Amino acid sequence: MRAVSGRGVRRPIVAGLLLGVIIASIRNYLDHRHAESNHKGTYVSGDVFHGRFWRDRHRGGDRFRFDRRRSGRSAAVVGDAASASASASASASSAASSVASLPTSSSNASSSSNASSSSSSSSSSSSALPRTDPAPAGGAVVVDPLDLVYPDPFAPPHLGCEPRRPMPGIAAPRALDRIGGGGGGEDEEEDGTSTVAWPVNCDGHEVLCELLRKTAIQKEVLVAVADSRAPGVYAFVDAIKKLPVPNFLVVTLDDVLHDQLAAMKVPRYRVKNEKGATGSHKVSALKFTIIKEFVGVGCSVLLTDTDVMYVQNPFPFLYRDHDVESMSDGWDGETAHGWMDQVDDPAMGAGGRRRAKAFRVAALNSGMWCVSCVLFSSQWSPYHTTALAWCTQYVSATHNSFRLMTIMEHRMNTEPNLWDQAGYNLELWFPSRDAHLTSGASIRVMDPLCFVNSKVMTRVIRHSPALRKEKHVPVAMHANYHTDKANKMKNAAAYYAPGGTLRAFEPCLVGCGKDPKTVAELERKHRHAVNDGVASSKKWTAGAAGAWGEHVTEGDQTGGTRARVSLSFERLAARGSDDVAHCAPAKPWGGAVGKEARSIHWFPYDRLTPRALHVVPSSNAARVCGGGGDALTKATCDALSRVVGDAESPIFIVAADGRDLEALRTLATRGFARLRLADRVVVVAAAAAAATLATELGLGSTVVRVAETETDTENGGGELKLKLKLAMKWRVAAIALSTGRSALLIDPATALLRDPSSYFYRDADIEALSDGWDDTTAYGYDHVVDDPDMDWSRYVHGGRVLSVDPGFAFARPTMESVALAELVASRILGNSKRRGGNSKRHDADADAEHLAFNEAMYLPSHGAYTSPGAMKRTLNYLCFANSKLAFRFLRKDAHFKDRAKHAPVAVRLSYHAREVKRLEAVYDYYLDGDVAGMNAWSDGVGVRSKGEAAEEAEKAARDARLCAAGANAAAASTFTAAEINASAMGVFIAKHSNWSWAGITPFAFETDGRLSTPWGRGTWTLVPAAGNASVSSVSGSASNVATPPDANALVATFAGATHVLHFERENARGQGEGEGGGEAFDMFISTRCGDGDVVVGRAVVADGDAT
Repeated sequence: MRAVSGRGVRRPIVAGLLLGVIIASIRNYLDHRHAESNHKGTYVSGDVFHGRFWRDRHRGGDRFRFDRRRSGRSAAVVGDAASASASASASASSAASSVASLPTSSSNASSSSNASSSSSSSSSSSSALPRTDPAPAGGAVVVDPLDLVYPDPFAPPHLGCEPRRPMPGIAAPRALDRIGGGGGGEDEEEDGTSTVAWPVNCDGHEVLCELLRKTAIQKEVLVAVADSRAPGVYAFVDAIKKLPVPNFLVVTLDDVLHDQLAAMKVPRYRVKNEKGATGSHKVSALKFTIIKEFVGVGCSVLLTDTDVMYVQNPFPFLYRDHDVESMSDGWDGETAHGWMDQVDDPAMGAGGRRRAKAFRVAALNSGMWCVSCVLFSSQWSPYHTTALAWCTQYVSATHNSFRLMTIMEHRMNTEPNLWDQAGYNLELWFPSRDAHLTSGASIRVMDPLCFVNSKVMTRVIRHSPALRKEKHVPVAMHANYHTDKANKMKNAAAYYAPGGTLRAFEPCLVGCGKDPKTVAELERKHRHAVNDGVASSKKWTAGAAGAWGEHVTEGDQTGGTRARVSLSFERLAARGSDDVAHCAPAKPWGGAVGKEARSIHWFPYDRLTPRALHVVPSSNAARVCGGGGDALTKATCDALSRVVGDAESPIFIVAADGRDLEALRTLATRGFARLRLADRVVVVAAAAAAATLATELGLGSTVVRVAETETDTENGGGELKLKLKLAMKWRVAAIALSTGRSALLIDPATALLRDPSSYFYRDADIEALSDGWDDTTAYGYDHVVDDPDMDWSRYVHGGRVLSVDPGFAFARPTMESVALAELVASRILGNSKRRGGNSKRHDADADAEHLAFNEAMYLPSHGAYTSPGAMKRTLNYLCFANSKLAFRFLRKDAHFKDRAKHAPVAVRLSYHAREVKRLEAVYDYYLDGDVAGMNAWSDGVGVRSKGEAAEEAEKAARDARLCAAGANAAAASTFTAAEINASAMGVFIAKHSNWSWAGITPFAFETDGRLSTPWGRGTWTLVPAAGNASVSSVSGSASNVATPPDANALVATFAGATHVLHFERENARGQGEGEGGGEAFDMFISTRCGDGDVVVGRAVVADGDAT
């Protein structure tokens, strides 16, 4: 019977498998034909997946759906134990009205496994807001850990260039606010066609509109911008015609090219240089005007340089789900898609030295990008000027794209030193800050193995057997990394032509070696510049100006930022921190781009509101809290029903467990109670003691009770319970936001000095406190990576900005904020992994919340990963300060240490997380004027002990004497060369010829006491040991020198200032056991006389030296 049964079963299985293969092959063939037909005028959805796939998310009544896609997710039941699930419902329902008690457990392996098997078969459905699906057995809380592995096209196998379906468990991309319809909104029919006549806003643009009616397919065109002098322009046009790409046109900048293209029957649009722009800067500025005109009439643009070689028609390979879809200058997963890089500040001690991370990413390639169209009023008219073409980017016709072009047009016309590519990239990557309001455009990075830069082509693809043309065919290559552009394009075209071989790339002599180095490898010998240059920087130009909300007026714009800072300091001294303008929101762009100010709005959109916040209406609370939700939803809704205030009054969400009791008490009494905010607080109590304390402090009516976390921490149990607390905080936030209420997620370790409600701009989905401490770190800058192997193109530009703090984040009740909160909650519990490069560095990061929040905020969509798309704003770092800024800089600064002149709105103990007694010192200082309490704490870790305080006072007194002596302390020193060489520090200094100063080189201590710096010559000398000499011993006669020099200090004078330098081993300040290394004097911390400014310097490792 077994034999017969086996044969009877085997044959149907084999037949079924064969039938399945045949059906799959047919469907793949039809899908491919469908993709190819997109640009033959036959498609409706606009692209293979994303037209119909995303439409339902934002259509009409389905705009605020709450069902959540969970395919591929493991739904973990959090309960006291598996056996306790049955009693959970009774426990929850019988809880007191003031405390919603939810059963929890740190062990969820078995339930996770069971849930995973069932959820993996569930179908994907669109999602915008948190689920209200029925609770599992017993009413226990359902937690969905998300094991997120970011797509990495460089990790085999490569999956081809067709758009990937979104990965399970990730929300749909941000809805596009399109111009001229076609975005799945009220102006779109069920089949995806628009009910609005197209193009739109054609008054004054009749020629362009008529051309687009004849040329565009599905409201999009491939555009090159050139004049007759552009090298290879005619060959490029011929190549595009042969592909073919029927919706291709050329923006011509002179009559010669325009007439020649007419003879070739190529669609063309003449743009006249009415302003006579010349020079690369002025001409570059005009490209934004050209794009703005196309976008303004509702046409999405795939803009291309003429040095791009196309292998395939690019349109079937676009996602079209973001405002900007761009090639990258990156050459691996990290550089192309961004990563969080560690910043190390040894001066902060073991507890805070590695708190900060920096989001880093290579520049978007300006040769190919696509801009989508946006609807605006017919009164708009562009300034017609010439422009340079960019590589390959797809810009969707949206409000955000139009605003992006408007901002860049304004900046290029008003900032003579702005490089267009750097400005464009930083506008896209960085958050809004102070009066600088960004466009809020969402970003998708094109697959770097499909839309290829020439570094990837010559150094990755041609060396990889898995990427040979028999297995992989890219869409296009931009010859941006090599000077012989025409030759590289010819070589690539020959290789991908029938019969072509790899010999087509030969000879390839420069920038052609395989295995390009990672950023970590390229910067290994440049830590002094990459790390120290920001660790101790103190540039408060924009931040100081932004601390005064009324400082920027239209008249101030001509004075520049420094002039405005002078004005702010005058007001700071004259009016002080009680002035109504202090820390108040500034007018965006000083009114210069006022017509493009963002605001919250509903359909239909108009030109004055180009950036839409997709706001959840307060009426949605009835849907969320109307029953049928899980236990956590019910508990949260119960707490929210007791919170006072309207939708514009933010709820304060605080998560606390047994370790947060002291901080919670301080925040509640000296913060919430003093400011009369207690009735707007929701406490997520993750321990019985926290719930009890909240009730004692008068917060009991709004407690959401979720988990026990005060158990021992052996075997990682404590870490898991900490993650549960943080995950529940974000889930509670998602529920609150989806009821239409704004929320401030605030860590208990925060000194709340003023009610922050009136200090938020409310023009972004998320406004967060920065881990940075000055303009460079908090607001970001154009960072350059040097790859010597690339010769002419060795310097790769990109963005770098420090992380933001999930412990102080203000969220508007928008769909994107909810999506972000849900993602962070899921990732906190998941075993999230980083891609490529330095992944171990990220896997070892214990702060899951910090990493998950920042990656959700900064990483762009790429491949199957779609970002939440939240619009970002970084809060002013002087008004919303972290504890590094407060203790290392503010309390020592000549201007800002006076609390009457400057007082922050809040101070987060992000760099001193468990030293909660610092909170009392901050309150005492800013509320009562007690300076001693603040000064009792070190910059890094701990209170100065009596011995440490005495030693610190002794050093301070000695440093003060040296500072008082000024330049004479160094110039008149009588330590001889023999005495210097007899000291260990002197020997080390003589051994190393080059040092850095705040990351800047060269900086050299010469053996004769002279100092060579980038700011001119200076002098240096050893100093007598503390307590053994006076100033006269240093600056007096030789007979007065009777004591040995200090073993670790010297004084240096240059550029009109005197500095006291204290040397140490690099890992001397609390680096972990077994970490670091370094020699005894390989770094120093310098304190400048006069204002106490602190910088870090170190011995520079020369090429060939050990690293």
